[in-house]
Amino acid sequence: MLFLHRLLPININHSNKAIKILILSDTLFYSGMALSEVVFGVFVVSSIKGATVVDLGIGHAIFMVGVLLTEPFISKIYDSALDITTSYYGFILGNLFKSIFRFGFIFLNSVTLFYIFYFLLGIVHSIEYPSFIKLFTKHMDKGLESSEWGIKDSFISLGKVITFFVSGIIAVKLGYGYLFALSGLIMLVSGVFLPLVYRKDFIS
Repeated sequence: MLFLHRLLPININHSNKAIKILILSDTLFYSGMALSEVVFGVFVVSSIKGATVVDLGIGHAIFMVGVLLTEPFISKIYDSALDITTSYYGFILGNLFKSIFRFGFIFLNSVTLFYIFYFLLGIVHSIEYPSFIKLFTKHMDKGLESSEWGIKDSFISLGKVITFFVSGIIAVKLGYGYLFALSGLIMLVSGVFLPLVYRKDFIS
């Protein structure tokens, strides 16, 4: 984190510990997701019998339906909660399920299962995304709101540059299964274990 800070014209020294942990967690998590993001479409079309680019479009549309049907209601639960604890555990749970589904990509063997996976991923996104927004905005430092959002996105972009670059190489050299497993492992460690270790910094 300190090394990345020196590479970019940004300053996180004045941010509180919870924000720094969330930035680190999100950077590693989305970098892990990106590791399999680009080549996943190639995997679906080339490895699932009968799958075409049409199915990719349908799958992503189904994902958005899952989001549309659930995110407004789940977001309201987070806002109705008495404290930040509900959002914290929603964040952990959403990241856990996203990680599990990355491992699950290894076993995708039909278009129908691909559709089901993506619908469920839409629901999982509805659990994770608004909970992260709640946590991040709750812990933001006054007067640094735009800077901290910008810092977070800058670190995520830098992480994705690296993982996008190596994703195809890993898929070609080691195979899709290894790529999905590595992606899921990075997501699990950064999105679940890391926030659990620093639990007191979020809900104290």
